[in-house]
Amino acid sequence: MKLNLGCGRFWKLGYINCDIERQPRIDVICNIEQLPFKDDSIEEIYAGHVLEHCSSTINALLECKRVLEPGGLLAVVVPDCERAATAEGIQRERIMFGDGGRLRHKHLFTESYLRTCLEVVGFKNLRPLDKNDCRLAVKGVSWQIGWQALK
Repeated sequence: MKLNLGCGRFWKLGYINCDIERQPRIDVICNIEQLPFKDDSIEEIYAGHVLEHCSSTINALLECKRVLEPGGLLAVVVPDCERAATAEGIQRERIMFGDGGRLRHKHLFTESYLRTCLEVVGFKNLRPLDKNDCRLAVKGVSWQIGWQALK
């Protein structure tokens, strides 16, 4: 089985599409910090632009690790606050709150911080995703970072 966590309207064919809110084409409504799947039961997880919304990055990654089978693949994509603030000229406050003024992102990530989180949880064989990797939610832009790791 493959999971697409926090997918919102970006569902993926061939994946179990999961989100915390009911939306069209969502297969399972769940919180990434409490996944309703058995230990070691998932071969691949894609978590695109979801970790920044979680209460605890570490708890979310631990939960991903719990459900991944040995050798299972995790691909994570998050906004990069440093690149967004410099290359794109987007202010950090806008990254956190958006244009509407309500809190959108609970966490800000840099490439090194995301890598450290993955390492702390115990993921192995970490590799950054290329900027044009098809798993990136918005292809070719500089304000997102992605890592691939194995359980």
